[in-house]
Amino acid sequence: MKKELSVLIPTYNCFCGDLVHSLHHILEMEVKKGNGFRYEIIVADDGSTDKSMIEQNLDIKNLSNVNYIIREENVGRACIRNFLAQQAQYQWLLFLDGDIMVERTRFIEKYLDTDFHVIVGGLQVHDRNRSLGNNLRFLYEKRYLYKHGISYRQQNPYKEFHTVNFLVERDIMLRIPFDEEFKDYGYEDVLFGKQLKEAGITIHHMANPVMMIHFDENPVTVDKVEESIRTLHKFKDELSGYSTLLRYAWLKPLLKPLYYIIGKPIQWNLKGNNPKLSLLNIYKLLYYSSL
Repeated sequence: MKKELSVLIPTYNCFCGDLVHSLHHILEMEVKKGNGFRYEIIVADDGSTDKSMIEQNLDIKNLSNVNYIIREENVGRACIRNFLAQQAQYQWLLFLDGDIMVERTRFIEKYLDTDFHVIVGGLQVHDRNRSLGNNLRFLYEKRYLYKHGISYRQQNPYKEFHTVNFLVERDIMLRIPFDEEFKDYGYEDVLFGKQLKEAGITIHHMANPVMMIHFDENPVTVDKVEESIRTLHKFKDELSGYSTLLRYAWLKPLLKPLYYIIGKPIQWNLKGNNPKLSLLNIYKLLYYSSL
């Protein structure tokens, strides 16, 4: 059983207070077992523009073994995770996104009981709020919920690596850091999975999910989709074989004119109050073709 753990949480314009308090309670329960377990929680704000979120998170500094680092400059999802790994003092690193929730009291214990060097715990989708019926991100996550399941992830262990909830040995992170050329949103985790495969490091998937509770408004979701596709286009050579969208890249010359005809109407629908999920994958391919 692992005896030490650094929980690392990158945040950007995100309230993570409830998550940190829940984790702190669970980790303190592990300490009280009297087996010499040690832990720390490090939260790094990556230059948030919404200063109210920083203010709301400040109370976590009052918790024992919690370090809240506020950075002035936004360096991106890859660089901030590398920074957190460098700041950590313990051998095992548990990375969690700041906008999720942990609902299982054995969440930490299950990670501590494993013998693998890289472990992905998975994700569940909170669906108790009926007002989310027209939320594009919510509809997408519910439609593809099977991809978060353990059987699907085990079939594609490297391609299904995601940063929302994973445990990794610190030496591996320092030896194979996230590629800091990935400044914008998207695909830094996909490349990391590919790099682990090339290094011969096994990714183990287990059923130890966190709960997705935050869903961006539709315009924000579409903006992030477009940003991630621009990232994919920029690093298409590095990501070859690790993106379904790239399989259809040969259609780009044919689809580019079509984007200028129907791209905007589809975008308006996806950003609107009654988005059609069936249009999202079509829009991704058309937008990629326009680049």
